Amino acid sequence: MENEGFTALLRERERAADAQARAEVDAKIRARYERDAAVLILDMSGFSRITQAEGIIHFLGLIHRMHALVLPIIDAAPGGQLVKTEADNVYAMFETTQAALDAAIEIQETCQRSFADAPRNDSVAVSIGIAWGRLLDLDGEEFYGDPVNLASKLGEDLADAGEVFVTQEAASGVVLPAGWTATQRSAQISGVDIAFVSVQRDPS
Repeated sequence: MENEGFTALLRERERAADAQARAEVDAKIRARYERDAAVLILDMSGFSRITQAEGIIHFLGLIHRMHALVLPIIDAAPGGQLVKTEADNVYAMFETTQAALDAAIEIQETCQRSFADAPRNDSVAVSIGIAWGRLLDLDGEEFYGDPVNLASKLGEDLADAGEVFVTQEAASGVVLPAGWTATQRSAQISGVDIAFVSVQRDPS
């Protein structure tokens, strides 16, 4: 859904006569849409394997089951807000990183518990990335900014099924529940160095 106010400001920016005029429009955009938030981006695992073995309809059914499990957890979290779902991805915002991490851990525990006895190709397994920072929040309809990009890289490109990756900045001060551990890690992706924390269930 297009945010008409944001689109109008972008058009105003395009018509700006010089750098000063563009800067004035940028200030309007920041004043209207910019805020700090925790971003959670979730990706379902096993698309290629499952679709090749079971077909796309089977995987679409798993996406529907994933939504039924995940979306209520986001909605119930303090300050949790679903922004959108796209294919097998879920995009959400939270007022604090702790709320985002708590929701991520509950999601992982719920998926594991719900499919503990299911065959591998009938199970929902997800990877999650979390980042904190300043972004453009288009009234909950869409969001843009560095934390969105970082959470996407962590959740979609780096984390494996059952993992939660949190940027080092976002992980500062969060508290893990019993049975979960955090490991400092780093990676380079798309030419960007990312320091993050891997949050996983304690194997013991």
